[in-house]
Amino acid sequence: MSTSSMAPKAPKWLRRMPSASGPSPPPPEGAVEAFVAFADADSFPDALANFSKLLSLLRLEPGRVPDFYPRLKASLKEHVPFRYREIFKILTEKRKCKPYASGSACEAQRVLVTGAGPCGLRAAIEAQLLGAK
Repeated sequence: MSTSSMAPKAPKWLRRMPSASGPSPPPPEGAVEAFVAFADADSFPDALANFSKLLSLLRLEPGRVPDFYPRLKASLKEHVPFRYREIFKILTEKRKCKPYASGSACEAQRVLVTGAGPCGLRAAIEAQLLGAK
C-alpha cells in the first residue's frame, strides 16, 4: 500500500468546490487594481474615474443590472483580493430579494442622486438594482 493512499483527506468544509464552468480567465492587466481603487476611493470623482477605467479595461458597457452585473462579477470575483469578494457576495444576495429580482421595479423612473457620501452612493446602488435610470 502506498503512503499517498493513506494520506487523510481534507475535511469537506475545507475542500474547494469546483466551479461548474471552471476558473474564469484572468482579467486584463490593471483591471483588478482599478477595481480596488474604485472600491477604496475617497471621493466621487475618484470612484467614477476608477470605475470608468475598470469598464474600459474589461470592455464592458454599463447597463441594466441583470445584464451588466453578471459579466462584471464573472470578470473579477475570483481575481480580486479576498476582502473585496464580499462586495460581490452582498450584491448577489441583494439581487435575489423579490423587489430586485427582475431589475424592473423602477424601470420607467429616472433618478438623480445628489451627494456621494455613504447615503448617496447607497441610494444610487439601490436605484440601479431596482432598474431606475
